Amino acid sequence: VVANIILPEIVKLGFKNRGVKDGSRLFVINRTKMPAILIECAFCDSPKDMGNYDTDKMAEAIFMGVCKAFNVEVPKSDTSAVYYTVVKGDTLWAISRRYNVSLNYIVALNGIKVASVIDIGQKIRIK
Repeated sequence: VVANIILPEIVKLGFKNRGVKDGSRLFVINRTKMPAILIECAFCDSPKDMGNYDTDKMAEAIFMGVCKAFNVEVPKSDTSAVYYTVVKGDTLWAISRRYNVSLNYIVALNGIKVASVIDIGQKIRIK
């Protein structure tokens, strides 16, 4: 079952393994005409879940699980770091859009305390 292969990838992110449930009585699953799974990525009333929740990492975990489930080879990613030097007028949001990464990812990767404060000449790791 695809869900049983995706679940361990999500657990690797630090989420509790709550198991795979039978969702056949759920409207969204019951009414679809093709195979489907519904993934509850985090419990919004759980501070621990919300502290772990990162949309990019969750999407990557689901992607990896789907690839494993269907024996799709995942291309090896380039592990070399990418840096950007801040110039006048830059914002972290604009930099994140330019490199197609989330603002939260850049903030976390660089240990930035206040996302609205960056300095000209500052080197920011992008990937």
